[in-house]
Amino acid sequence: MLTIGELAKKSGVTTRTLRHYDAIHLLTPDKLSEGKHRLYCEESVLTLAKIQLFKRMGFSLKRMKPLLELQSSNVLEEQLRVVKREQEKLKEMEETINGLLHIHKIEGQFNWHLLLELIKKTEDPVKELDRLQFILPKLCDDSNETKSLLLLINHSKSVDQSNLMQMHDLGSRLNEWIGKLCGGDERLIKELYKLLYNGNISATLGCYPIPAPIVSLWKEATSCYY
Repeated sequence: MLTIGELAKKSGVTTRTLRHYDAIHLLTPDKLSEGKHRLYCEESVLTLAKIQLFKRMGFSLKRMKPLLELQSSNVLEEQLRVVKREQEKLKEMEETINGLLHIHKIEGQFNWHLLLELIKKTEDPVKELDRLQFILPKLCDDSNETKSLLLLINHSKSVDQSNLMQMHDLGSRLNEWIGKLCGGDERLIKELYKLLYNGNISATLGCYPIPAPIVSLWKEATSCYY
């Protein structure tokens, strides 16, 4: 038999926790010593390990007692669905934070109105998705493609439109970036340029609304390509 202290040490929990489990009838001692001290059998170690495992799965102590005699997988399957819903919520939170950080990198401040518009657009039901919607970097992504787009936008701000070498370099960079993004697919490349030049990228695909002066600069810099 194990004393409460021995069980606590063996299982990595506190004696206070074990007393609480006893009080709520989750894990009761197998018997009491002559001095009224709690004594546990070796099987209690396994029971306690189950309790700790179910706690890690997100089950509350109130729901735990029937789980200790679990035979059906139904309860676990339901908990898995709960965990996945929580993961989705956390992913949405991550995307919102990324969106704010990316806006701040470009604009130097938090544009809350813009972020709310983009979140609303991504939450609205989308019809007739085309391939560009899957490859174009979104503001809330933390992908390498999004980071490279942010770098390209910031680089463009320093380009002197009257400097032919700088404009040629910008055109080469932009054309290379779009080519990689579209996997060399000429139809996608032309369609992306069309959306870019018309200023319809954000409205059509829900991406970051590139400032009009930058779009104008890109159009001139890539005129030799398309």
